[in-house]
Amino acid sequence: FCSGSANSCAAWMLKDILPGPGSSAPFPVASWGMNFMFYATTLQHGAELWMSNSKPEQTTMVVDLDHSDGDSRPDHPNFLQDATGGYFIGTDGKWYLWRFDYASGEVRRLAPAPEATSDMALLGEQLLLAMPGEGIGNELFRYSPGSDRLELIKDIYPGDESSSPQQFFVWNGRLYFQATTPEAGAELWVSDGTP
Repeated sequence: FCSGSANSCAAWMLKDILPGPGSSAPFPVASWGMNFMFYATTLQHGAELWMSNSKPEQTTMVVDLDHSDGDSRPDHPNFLQDATGGYFIGTDGKWYLWRFDYASGEVRRLAPAPEATSDMALLGEQLLLAMPGEGIGNELFRYSPGSDRLELIKDIYPGDESSSPQQFFVWNGRLYFQATTPEAGAELWVSDGTP
């Protein structure tokens, strides 16, 4: 086992986040400048968002949303990055859409969002999400900066059934994705982000 630095080892442990034989299960998700973000678990805080610049003493937890030993589950779904920060779904006792601003280090709660949110993509300044809504199944929603809520774009499979939008891909100012209807099954759909 080598516990030195890049000068003396081909591979080395950056930091023992959960000391001892337990696993912090780190999962890298994004990078910004000389820093990268990842999810890691500790006994004291559960699963939370962390940041590192590859120095052990500067590998730290960004925020403990849940303020307990419970997980805030910021890895559900994954962290979605833009030029100045990133979006994620997490819980501080209730589930919300959150934003981490890289320059200020601030983590802001934006709007209620269910745990079952499954996919996210950026279309211009809008964030598009696949999530269940009140009285409907898992459908396509959007969040616009400055808003405090998520807005339904389209109930593709009307009623309480789910069209289950997934496989998000943004190209040429539009979101392309797979969605399911009773008439056509799982097929290719497109949205410009407007309801």
